Amino acid sequence: MKRIAPFLFIAFAAFGFLGTPSTAFSQALPPCPEDPNVRYHNCFGTYTWADGSKYVGEWKDGKETGVGTLVSPNGTVIHGGLWLNGEPVFKR
Repeated sequence: MKRIAPFLFIAFAAFGFLGTPSTAFSQALPPCPEDPNVRYHNCFGTYTWADGSKYVGEWKDGKETGVGTLVSPNGTVIHGGLWLNGEPVFKR
């Protein structure tokens, strides 16, 4: 029992006080404005272009920045993952 006690304390400290690791170190972004003509800034939302392509994810300064997914009009995922200043971080 003496060997388990430190582990239990650490586990409780990490999960009990902080929540799950994913929620402990991230903050939820507010939803983006409903009006697509308003600049998206520090928010999470969906934007659909005239051709039907759609980006769902995080925005900063009016550009896709953070985690998001770009989907073509036919539903094919073009890029899912990290974005920075409107560009995919890891291109395939």
